[in-house]
Amino acid sequence: MRTITLLAVLTMALVIPATGATAPGDKVKGGPCADILLSDPELAGPPVYTTFPAGTATVYALLTTAKASCNGTPYTITVYDASGTTVLNSQTFTGDGTTSLFSYSFSPSGAPTQVCIAASSKKDGKVIDAAPDTGCYVMVLGTSPGGSGLN
Repeated sequence: MRTITLLAVLTMALVIPATGATAPGDKVKGGPCADILLSDPELAGPPVYTTFPAGTATVYALLTTAKASCNGTPYTITVYDASGTTVLNSQTFTGDGTTSLFSYSFSPSGAPTQVCIAASSKKDGKVIDAAPDTGCYVMVLGTSPGGSGLN
């Protein structure tokens, strides 16, 4: 019995500091169905801006929700110019309570060397999650970003 008690105490001692030291997570103001991740279509990194495979400069992105999308909730992906001020394209998907993956592609006119991308989920007209949390993510044409998706 003492061994079990000792193991339980040691386990708690290891868990409590690790939990307390965890960095703050994504700033979601809603449930898991509102928690979004913006990534490349393979979920291997952030969205990409490339001429592969079609030869045309194209932004490819996948918006995913942590759980099935919130029924009736709008999820929007917006591509801006490199400064992040001029909207080049925007697409809104409506959650249906089942879907958790929304695929997006856009070929900007003139194939600028850089564009900026952001996504959001909203409830009652207010942003409940954004990816990235602030601003937009700048993508350079033909550069493989690597890393992880944007929360």
